[in-house]
Amino acid sequence: MIKTAVLTVTPPAPPPPPPPPLPPPSADKVGIKVVEYVVASKILNVQATSTSTSATLTLSVTSTGAAIGTLTNNGGGKYTGAFSWPVNPANVTVKSSLGGAASSSVKAK
Repeated sequence: MIKTAVLTVTPPAPPPPPPPPLPPPSADKVGIKVVEYVVASKILNVQATSTSTSATLTLSVTSTGAAIGTLTNNGGGKYTGAFSWPVNPANVTVKSSLGGAASSSVKAK
């Protein structure tokens, strides 16, 4: 007597695809509250804000991109700086390490 057996082989299911990458963090929002150039002392005073409390804010001349300096983080998203600068830069840009930026004209005082 002959017995016949049928063997069915099913391949394993493929592994699930990897999860999509996380989106990059959104840029913070930067605002310039005060920017004034004191002509007599050649000091540029800046007050800025960020929606981030941990960003690093840098100040530059808008027209040339020349770096002026890094603002001090005073906590709570408030930043300030007083920089010696030879001439009124007319317009400055504050850029955040998180991608936000703002520009403003400079008021001579």
